[in-house]
Amino acid sequence: MQLGFILSIIFAIIVTIFAVQNAQVVDIKLFTFHGQASLALVILISVAVGAAILALFNVYSRLKINKEIRELKKKISLLEKEQAIKADTTIQSSSPVLNQGLPYNDKNQETTANVVPVNTDDKSDELK
Repeated sequence: MQLGFILSIIFAIIVTIFAVQNAQVVDIKLFTFHGQASLALVILISVAVGAAILALFNVYSRLKINKEIRELKKKISLLEKEQAIKADTTIQSSSPVLNQGLPYNDKNQETTANVVPVNTDDKSDELK
C-alpha cells in the first residue's frame, strides 16, 4: 500500500509540472458547452475526475469484499457450531453412563454386552 501511495504522489507531481508548463488558454467543447480555459486547469480537472472514478471502483470493490468476508465468517461460525454439536454428541455416545445402559469395561473402554459368560464347571467333558 505504501508503494502505491508513493507512486500516486510521484504521478501527481509529474502531472502538475506538465500542467503548469502548458498553461496556455485552449478552447473547450463538451456537448453543447463552448468555452475557454487554461490547459493546466483542464489537465488537473481531468486527472481529478479520473482519480474520483477510480476511487468509486475501489469503494465498490471493498464493499463487495467486505460482504464476502461477512458471509464467510457466518459460514465459519455455523460450521464451528455444527462441529461443537458433533463433538458433544460423540462425547455423550462414548460415555459409559449414556451408552444405552450397557455394562462398561473400564480397562479397554468398550461395552461388554456381547460377551457370553463361559461356565468353567461344565461337566460335559467328563461324559465323553
